[in-house]
Amino acid sequence: MTDAPRVSCAIISVGDEVVSGRITDTNAPWLAQVLERRGVHCRHMETMGDCPDAIAGGLRRWLGQVDLIVVSGGLGPTGDDRTRQALFDVVPDPIERDAQAARALQDRLEAVGVEACPSQLSQADRPATMRSVPNANGTAPGIAGTVESTSIWVLPGPPDELRPMVEHHLLSTVGAEAIGASEEIVLFGMAERPAAGYIEPWLVGDGVRRGSIRATGGLVKIRLDHDDAGLVHREAQSLRAALAPFALPACCSTPADALRLHLEQAGLTVATCESCTGGAIGAALTDRPGASRVFKGGLQTYADEAKVALVGVPADLLGSGGPGAVSEATAKAMAQGARSRLQSDVSVSVTGIAGPDGGTPIKPVGTVWIATACQAQVRARCVRIRGDRARVRTWTIHAACMSLLWHLQGLDVKTQWDVST
Repeated sequence: MTDAPRVSCAIISVGDEVVSGRITDTNAPWLAQVLERRGVHCRHMETMGDCPDAIAGGLRRWLGQVDLIVVSGGLGPTGDDRTRQALFDVVPDPIERDAQAARALQDRLEAVGVEACPSQLSQADRPATMRSVPNANGTAPGIAGTVESTSIWVLPGPPDELRPMVEHHLLSTVGAEAIGASEEIVLFGMAERPAAGYIEPWLVGDGVRRGSIRATGGLVKIRLDHDDAGLVHREAQSLRAALAPFALPACCSTPADALRLHLEQAGLTVATCESCTGGAIGAALTDRPGASRVFKGGLQTYADEAKVALVGVPADLLGSGGPGAVSEATAKAMAQGARSRLQSDVSVSVTGIAGPDGGTPIKPVGTVWIATACQAQVRARCVRIRGDRARVRTWTIHAACMSLLWHLQGLDVKTQWDVST
């Protein structure tokens, strides 16, 4: 078994909106990841509503049991922000108003023409033995200190406030980057079960090697951890080679990243023509700085009339006697039209049925045609993706980017989602 971690933590997320499912808690997973890189092992995560007794109970439960407790949420000025009160109930110290934090809060409010009221100024209150943590992006400072040998950090819930506070203040208290390394290998087109066979020794574990695999959002992600960074790097390189052409390059986390990298290295430009994804492929390709070097533009041809007018799809393909909008011929015409109209080197198009309605026995929901045009060669494939509308669209984005990448690499790759037509 692995040795016990030197530093442990518990993460508590607070908010009725989180418990009710109205918003998704992204703070806890992010905190666990950044702390893990510093050698801090998360022993426990929990989520609770804006109830002072529950929050106080969570703090008491882990005091003395872990080295670090991080609480996010519930520090605002309104009546439903109750984390500060819960902290006061747990820490047996007088409550003080931090003069520097109060002055910073007043200055921030005055800068936008708002006079600080008592409830807003109460955000600067803290136990006397703890300190305020500056918040550059909001009005609520954090609170940090040590209670019963456990370091407690109470931080605001909005990620754009919490993350800079963690990076600029909390991480400096838990040491340098941990010795050792981890690498993630991202796959598209291979299912989780066959991929797991390639890392069986890492999944079983031998005391120092640790591995995990998960399927998420149409991708399979493999993680390798080891105290020897060189070993992790060499093993990851070997796995990417063994899992080609499904494995993305080391610096890429999505198929769009991989396609954009290939286009940039090859000096090529791309255009998109989208129906069922409504511009999402273009958005994925332009999600990183420098995308203008490869992305010429995108055409969203949702309606049949737009397919005819914008990219020159022959009207007879879409009429009652033709194969229809979701067909090989239409997808190819869309790809060729986008490449011609936008004067790009290559192009990719998608046309399909994202659902929940619109399907037929011959073309059920999840049927998508993808076409790629490279010079004079045009390819098309039909995939069938099971799931709701969001899943169909997400997987279509990945499949379109990988289809064009494989075309550019001269590969004819079949996936489990390809269907014969």
